[in-house]
Amino acid sequence: MTVRKKTEKGAKESRQAEEKGRPESLKPTEVRINIRCRHCFIVDGYTRQEDRCRHCGARLFLIDEV
Repeated sequence: MTVRKKTEKGAKESRQAEEKGRPESLKPTEVRINIRCRHCFIVDGYTRQEDRCRHCGARLFLIDEV
């Protein structure tokens, strides 16, 4: 499916929800914290549940929050 078809599908679903008189469903946002990896020094956003670097797999520590 192309990007255009995906956006058209999303727009169609939101129009249908508006027509039925109910709001579009909203997802709760996850709190992300920017943490610098001690091994590869890359800063990336992680949730509190994530404990491994996405890039090198090293363990992350909350004390390294940027």
